[in-house]
Amino acid sequence: VITTVEDITDQKKAEVEMVRAQERLIDAIESIPQAFALYDRADRLVVWNSQAVRFNPELTELIRPGATFGDIARAAAERGVVAEARGQVDAWIRARVARQLDPTGEFIQEMADGRWFQVSERRTREGGIVSVRTDISEIKHREIELAE
Repeated sequence: VITTVEDITDQKKAEVEMVRAQERLIDAIESIPQAFALYDRADRLVVWNSQAVRFNPELTELIRPGATFGDIARAAAERGVVAEARGQVDAWIRARVARQLDPTGEFIQEMADGRWFQVSERRTREGGIVSVRTDISEIKHREIELAE
C-alpha cells in the first residue's frame, strides 16, 4: 500500500475567499437602486439584479440567463413598453440593438407608462456590455411641467 498526502489548505482557503468575493459582488449589484444587466460578448444576458425585473415587469419571463438583448428589445417594442417604438417596431428594434452593440454612453428613454430611464451602456474588457438604467421619472416630469 502506497499513500500520498498533499496539503491543500491554501487551495481550500482560496476557494472559500473566491466564493465570498462572488457573494459580495452579487450583494453589491443587488443593493444598487438602478437596474443592472451584464451581457456577454454574444449579447446574451449573464447577470442582472432584481431592479432589472422591477423596472420591466412586462418582460419578467424573458429576463433569464442566455436571453439575448435583441429578444428582450423585440418583446418590449411589440408589447408597447417603450414609447419611442410605437408605430415603428422593426425600425426601433434595429436602431436599439445597433446602439446596444456599439454603446456610446448615456441616453434617455421614455416608457409607454410615463416612466423615464437614463440608460448607460459600456463595453467590458472581454467584449460584453454592462447596462445600467436609472429611473429619472420625477426629474423628467418636473422638467416637462416647467417647460409648459
